[in-house]
Amino acid sequence: MNYIVEIKRFYDWLETNPLSPPARLLWFALMETANKTGWQDTFAVAVSVLLTKTGLTKKSVERARNELSTKGRIIWKSRSGNQSAEYSIISLWVENDPQTVPQTVPQTVPQTVPQTVPQTVAINKLNKTKQKNNKPPTPLKGNECDEISFEKVWELYERKGNKKTSMRKWANLKNLCREAALKHIPLYVKATPDKQYRKNFETYLNQECWNDEIINKNETGEQKTIAYIDL
Repeated sequence: MNYIVEIKRFYDWLETNPLSPPARLLWFALMETANKTGWQDTFAVAVSVLLTKTGLTKKSVERARNELSTKGRIIWKSRSGNQSAEYSIISLWVENDPQTVPQTVPQTVPQTVPQTVPQTVAINKLNKTKQKNNKPPTPLKGNECDEISFEKVWELYERKGNKKTSMRKWANLKNLCREAALKHIPLYVKATPDKQYRKNFETYLNQECWNDEIINKNETGEQKTIAYIDL
């Protein structure tokens, strides 16, 4: 998977597939966990870990998990005893890519071709075609990545701050920092629902706040610290 491209396509998917805020937070938490496992097809994660990553209650996580499953974004199954549930993220990249490999090989060689022509020529040509068609997509770079991620992260931050200044500072960030910010911002926004206490986006970028811990309050009013883990 390509982290940035998956996030972009997730937001594109949301334009026609409404999803509740808890389900969005859970999707980001599962994506971060999948990234830490090296993008394994199936991985296990405890509910307690998801509670810490999302700041949600156990019931909210369970509802969000069922919503993501119903909408076709994840597959999950519970396991017996004290074993953690297993999850698989359905990639939007794979789902939307056209199937370019033909199912059958056209018979372009006439039947009258002498048997002395080596059959390996046609086989080698077919293998090269398959290799070309199966070549993995090239990750997005430079301005293409800027165009993809700024509008998305600006909406995610709920448009607080000076857009032009924020856009310029975002463009100067390294991709690794952008990925860290994209994972951190949903948690930071949830922890600061009152926007007047939330930093302007350009300040957030200047101070590299994606490296900060998030102080959240649980339902009893106690403060809970969510430590952010770098990529």
